Amino acid sequence: LFPYTTLFRSQRFIDEAGRSRSEVGLEARISYKPGDPKAWETNLRDWQVVGADYLSFNTMSCGFTTPGEHIQALKDFASVTLK
Repeated sequence: LFPYTTLFRSQRFIDEAGRSRSEVGLEARISYKPGDPKAWETNLRDWQVVGADYLSFNTMSCGFTTPGEHIQALKDFASVTLK
């Protein structure tokens, strides 16, 4: 699920500090888990809509046992989202 509550809370802190959203970077975090390409696309699109400046793709805690599995997950994500 998209973290709207966290996003709204962050905006409140930015406002309270007297800053604008354009002065503060917003990093999106998308998890490989559960390995659903449609979920990655939806999540990425949601983050783009709210103006995310950066993206982290997390492959930890997915049961991978080798670096190659993590690398393949990144390749899978890129092949779906970098069209």
